[in-house]
Amino acid sequence: LHMSDIAYFYSEDHYTFVTTQNNQRHIINYTLDTLVEQLNPQQFFRISRQFILNINSIDSISKHFNGRLKLKVKPHFSEDIFVSRNRVQPFLAWLDGEISTIK
Repeated sequence: LHMSDIAYFYSEDHYTFVTTQNNQRHIINYTLDTLVEQLNPQQFFRISRQFILNINSIDSISKHFNGRLKLKVKPHFSEDIFVSRNRVQPFLAWLDGEISTIK
């Protein structure tokens, strides 16, 4: 897989999965901790203990109770996705950095 093809990584039942932009799902032999050290931090952000997100896969962001953010991603993920409360500020700073480099 090429990095540009990856929409997000997630952890479920002690397995790590990658979902591509065209909605193909693969199991991989890396932990999210290992992946986050290897990925380009301008393109990928770990929003929670279970999820690493490609900036290009963000469809929408909305405020949620208790200071968290709720995300919709593309391709669609079967469960609600939240930015952990303690990662909201770093996430917003990451987005601001990306947005300013895109302009």
